[in-house]
Amino acid sequence: MDFVGGNLLTFLGMKPINDSLDEFFSGAEKSVDKFIKETGIPNLYSIPGIRKLYKSMSLNSGLREKFIKQIRYLPFDLVIIDLGAGTHLFTLDIFSSANRGLVVVTPDAASVENALRFLKCAFYRKVERLWRKYKIHFTDEEISITNFRYPAEIIRYLLLYPNEECTKIVEEISETKWDVIVNFVRDEKDLVVGDIVKKQAKLGLGVEMKCIGSVVYIEGLKPIFNGGEPLPKKVHPTILFRAFHEFIENLKPSNEGMVL
Repeated sequence: MDFVGGNLLTFLGMKPINDSLDEFFSGAEKSVDKFIKETGIPNLYSIPGIRKLYKSMSLNSGLREKFIKQIRYLPFDLVIIDLGAGTHLFTLDIFSSANRGLVVVTPDAASVENALRFLKCAFYRKVERLWRKYKIHFTDEEISITNFRYPAEIIRYLLLYPNEECTKIVEEISETKWDVIVNFVRDEKDLVVGDIVKKQAKLGLGVEMKCIGSVVYIEGLKPIFNGGEPLPKKVHPTILFRAFHEFIENLKPSNEGMVL
């Protein structure tokens, strides 16, 4: 679901596929099941995302909700959705609806800034969706969540209204599971960016995040990302094990539903 450059097929060593979610979002197909493809790796399947960029910017809310609902009922233990950068409304909807959200940052200020901006937008979107879900009405005037300077203020505001709907919203917000992964780590000092994201998420959003792992920068790895074969067949198993073991272990307790 990376609208501006999805390339999972390349990493999986798969050839271009004619079928894609364009057909679903145009209304030609009613179910996403049709688009499930074998990858050549046991127990791993892929759904090709949207390929025609001009359509991706105008997906109506009905189709967005239909897509999210169908993804939840796919016959798999775990669904991982690869999202692109930015704050496209559909991206925020998927991320905020997932059982668990994973944000990848690199050890530089711009990446941290972008991650925090994205998390703030995702938080607002999550509350907005819950606001509509429980049809909250406090006064005769429409209340916009953007009236709150900091997302954490929303929870304090909701606690002022001890009714069933507000309680449910606060409960769902408190169940938010967003974690951070640090990529391109060259030394231990680079890991500090994970702590920065955690701290700022707690202060600004009231969300407890964890840094669930890191991926060490490996010189000379980039050229082998060119297609042809799945990445696991081109990289020595010990390299992949070192890179991914820590956060795969951390993900095991949340082996459910959608992960972004």
